[in-house]
Amino acid sequence: HFIKDIEQSNTESCSGTENVWAERPIHQEILKSWAVGTLNFFSLFEALKGEKDLEFLASASERYANHMRSLEKLPLSRYIFHPYLPLDVLAVDYTNFEVNYVCKCCKKMLPSEDLGLIQESGRLKCKICRIVDQDEPDVIWVDDAFSLNVAMCALMLEKTVSVICHKQARQARNEPLETIFVGTDESKVYVFDVKLLGETIFEGGLRDILEGTKCVKLMFDCKDSADTLYRVHNVWLARVMDIQVLEVMHRNKSTKRSPYQNSGNETECKVLNSLVRSIHTYVKKGRYSLKLDAEAFGSEELWLQTAKANWKAAITANMFALFYKLQSGSDKEVLFEASQRYVDYLRSYEDLPPKRYIYHKFLPMNILNDATCLEVANKEACGGCQKLFLSADLQLGHLNDKSQKVWCLY
Repeated sequence: HFIKDIEQSNTESCSGTENVWAERPIHQEILKSWAVGTLNFFSLFEALKGEKDLEFLASASERYANHMRSLEKLPLSRYIFHPYLPLDVLAVDYTNFEVNYVCKCCKKMLPSEDLGLIQESGRLKCKICRIVDQDEPDVIWVDDAFSLNVAMCALMLEKTVSVICHKQARQARNEPLETIFVGTDESKVYVFDVKLLGETIFEGGLRDILEGTKCVKLMFDCKDSADTLYRVHNVWLARVMDIQVLEVMHRNKSTKRSPYQNSGNETECKVLNSLVRSIHTYVKKGRYSLKLDAEAFGSEELWLQTAKANWKAAITANMFALFYKLQSGSDKEVLFEASQRYVDYLRSYEDLPPKRYIYHKFLPMNILNDATCLEVANKEACGGCQKLFLSADLQLGHLNDKSQKVWCLY
């Protein structure tokens, strides 16, 4: 309601504004409603206090006041901004316990009975954080001018978002996107209906987020989305961390190999995992799974459409959990550089080669290569994917017409 009131009282667009609340003054009617609410605190307090122990209330309120300011570094937003009362507020003073444990999520020190053991890592998580992790993501549809404005007001303040671009035919280069899913680490997923609103979505502020360098975009297999955004919607995707590339780096690290693809004297062909398989592998079945009742929808077609969109939204929300699971110990500079090459992989083609050379199960060569390999001048073009490679990464092949071409290892 607060954002809606501001929208009704201020007609200027907020797209591109970094500090939206500082530049859009609060309407006088909103100030009046806050003043009335403040005065009602007294009557509300008198109605509730009854025979309550005011001394205990004061100590509990003190713990509530210290809940965030006692933390040197704040944990993830979803573990402190949620609809539940923290465990250490309306309870006995936990500092009296001889043994205390720290929740790995909210970073609070609690007695052992309020914690549950995380089996795969041996670390502890409190009851509240377990409930928060089981909650479904908040799916917000952006399908009109007002919802677009509200979404942009929220997203322009985010430092990291997860992004999934959806279209009917994934390998159709000139087909426009239908929906774009943008998630936050607070379990909110904005579903932008590109098919309905068209280019208004990008002009309304989404272009600034996707092209900007202040907000990191977590994506999975970003090459096709980057190509479509550029070729069809004239959006130059930037500042991406690709989790598919990160997953390959994680496997290299787990086998004690170099994070680079061309470790040693031979270039390795890395088989790629899908997003769903990666979530099931590293985050068990994922933090979020949405089940929809078909009887709640008027038609089977509408149920199927909504179910697919909400499933995609759940996957978008899971990308944060997957990223946090894989990023530990990884070199972010290497990941950013490799992700940028992955973003440019398809959109750098003026005309695409045959699909079998670019849509396959392997990580493209030269994505996870170190700088010394990429800077070598003497390179040849592969006869299949048409990318430039070192001669060591190419081999001679014969075509049906008996002519010869060199091919990369893929």
